Amino acid sequence: MKKLNLIFTFLAGLPGLVACSSTAILPVGATAQIQPIEKIVHATTTADDFYQLGRYHQNQQRWAEAAAAYRSALEIEHNHIDARNRLGAIYAFEGKFNDAIDEFKSALAIAPDSAASYNNLGYVFFLQYRYLDAVSAFEKSITLD
Repeated sequence: MKKLNLIFTFLAGLPGLVACSSTAILPVGATAQIQPIEKIVHATTTADDFYQLGRYHQNQQRWAEAAAAYRSALEIEHNHIDARNRLGAIYAFEGKFNDAIDEFKSALAIAPDSAASYNNLGYVFFLQYRYLDAVSAFEKSITLD
């Protein structure tokens, strides 16, 4: 009886097995083409999207990719203060202190009450041994915070 059930199961599945294994015959010289059934569209279209991408790369310590993403965010939205601050931090990390100062001053022009921007600016001044400027920026940051 078990053999009979096994034979019926095999015979029932045989048409599906044959259908799956059949191939289409192409004319001589023709090539088969595979077409994708899905199209991937990248979501990075807004300044915030590029900013988040930059944060991702920065957390992975991929500084060049992060800086490029932040610059893309700033191309879309010139006043994106978070992208300016993060780009300035990357410049400071790379030793490009003048570029970092420019970014932090641009951020302060956008948001003059940004304690984070003053703190970052003070840190870059400190790295340049400009201690009086650093103290002034840190004091402003503390006052705002």
